[in-house]
Amino acid sequence: MAKLIVYNKEKINSLFTSREHEEKWGQHILHVQDENSWKEELQNSKASYVILGLPEDIGIRANQGKAGADKTFEYAISALLSIQQNKFQDASKILLLGHIDFSEEMKKSENADVSGLRGLCAELDDVIFPIVQTIIASGKKLIAIGGGHNNSYPLIKGSSMALGSVLNCINIDAHTDYRIKEGRHSGNGFRYAKSENYLHKYGIFGLHENYNSDAVLSEIDNDINIQYLSFEDIAIRKRIPMELALNSILIFLQKQACGIELDLDCIADVPSSAQTNTGWNTTEARAILHQCSTLLSSVYLHITEGSVGLANEQDKNTLGKFISYLVSDYIKSSGN
Repeated sequence: MAKLIVYNKEKINSLFTSREHEEKWGQHILHVQDENSWKEELQNSKASYVILGLPEDIGIRANQGKAGADKTFEYAISALLSIQQNKFQDASKILLLGHIDFSEEMKKSENADVSGLRGLCAELDDVIFPIVQTIIASGKKLIAIGGGHNNSYPLIKGSSMALGSVLNCINIDAHTDYRIKEGRHSGNGFRYAKSENYLHKYGIFGLHENYNSDAVLSEIDNDINIQYLSFEDIAIRKRIPMELALNSILIFLQKQACGIELDLDCIADVPSSAQTNTGWNTTEARAILHQCSTLLSSVYLHITEGSVGLANEQDKNTLGKFISYLVSDYIKSSGN
């Protein structure tokens, strides 16, 4: 069964290269001393942020998507630990908890059909949400990296249970991920969270009109607690300026604890399970995240669907570096 792998100092030091006359995040980031007491240490830590890796692609394949997201956290965390510690950013307020080891479930998934993959995805939910609940209950903000968008469900569930209230959520994504409850996968995490009363208001920013079904769009058009704006309306037809469009979604979601979901398949030319050559560019994505982090009462950031398995070696490193930019942007913008 999947379990939490807690990182110690030795593990962290193995993930980046130090350099004379420079200070890197890896030399300042906090960690747990004893894996058997990680919950107590987390509660007592001075950290404001906790990083957790979710290295799997079972939920993506359960949604008939392309594999490859299971190794992304490795590249992202290496790039993150290599960030310079300087006047602009301080890693001593971040705790790198570790990652959840899904190797047993990944092995089982190798020969599984869609039904079997969806069953395994539900098993992942049951492992993830209690860890998320513990992190959020400690008063820290969670930064979850890697894996499929199926993990939105246990992130919302765990956060809601920790707070004792429903959660709002913004999803910066090309897709609604609001498909029917046909068994758990990366395309219906928000549906499950909404139907089980963990998710209240749901905003989708920049969805692509070509890749969302009319049935789902018609349904959410009639739900006063769901709002969306399409990429085409903002960036192609330019019916509404991007900043104004984003602020309208943020106003809808404000005044309640909120999750921030960033699916990398909405960003042009970024290796992902549903990679596209049209979408936000990387700088626009960083600006969107900055605005969300600044104006929302966020409890977590989820960076998902990036796929090093679909990239060449150079692009793998570039993807890891881009994710590290997103994480540092969130920390700089969201405050404590």
